[in-house]
Amino acid sequence: MAETQQETVAWRRRGLEQIRLEREKLSEAAREQYVASRLRREQIKRVFDDIAVRMEIEEERRLQAASDDRFLARRRWTDAQERTRDKQQMKAI
Repeated sequence: MAETQQETVAWRRRGLEQIRLEREKLSEAAREQYVASRLRREQIKRVFDDIAVRMEIEEERRLQAASDDRFLARRRWTDAQERTRDKQQMKAI
């Protein structure tokens, strides 16, 4: 009877050990998937952050270019007005 109980206990231990090993494998696989997922998420976040920075820089460049164009247009108009005034003053003299 005691021998049968020992065999039963040994059989249960082997079964439980097998289950533990399978769970460890699954746990390790899940851990690896989690780490890989985190890395992908961080990489994607970095890409989107870089895109946002580039878009902001491009918007600033566009605004500066528009401002420069307005400044140059105003300068040309002012210079043309001054030349016209100078010519009129020279005719008046």
